[in-house]
Amino acid sequence: MAKNKEKLQHKTSVGGQALIEGVMMQGPKGAAVSVRTPDGSIDTEMVDVKHAEDKFKPLGWPLIRGVVAYIESMLFGYKCLMMSAEKSGLEDIEESEENMSKLDNGSMTILIRRLWECSLLWRAFSVCFLPSDFSSICLLLQSTL
Repeated sequence: MAKNKEKLQHKTSVGGQALIEGVMMQGPKGAAVSVRTPDGSIDTEMVDVKHAEDKFKPLGWPLIRGVVAYIESMLFGYKCLMMSAEKSGLEDIEESEENMSKLDNGSMTILIRRLWECSLLWRAFSVCFLPSDFSSICLLLQSTL
């Protein structure tokens, strides 16, 4: 009887992200983006997810796959966020506020990209150079005092 229960249980790996006026859910077979449009209806779109490790196997090796997965999730999340901004009518609001803002859309895009690049650099630095064990951090702090 216990073996039958184990066979009936199904584990899935599903994750998600909040978007502007919506949500993105990603599973093993793809992703779905649902966004509330300005007229109040909900627009749902299926998105194919292509992983780099499927095309180039060494990207799936330990220590490399974590960095690759982090970059892929950042890029895919950004893509879904921009898609939700278009569908939710956020561009209409930005166009009306464009005259009031000192930063134009090009400057804001550059700013967002620079912040994203800095977060990637910090992540790579922290993974490569900072100690991973909390006790070793404490020892470093104690030795400097």
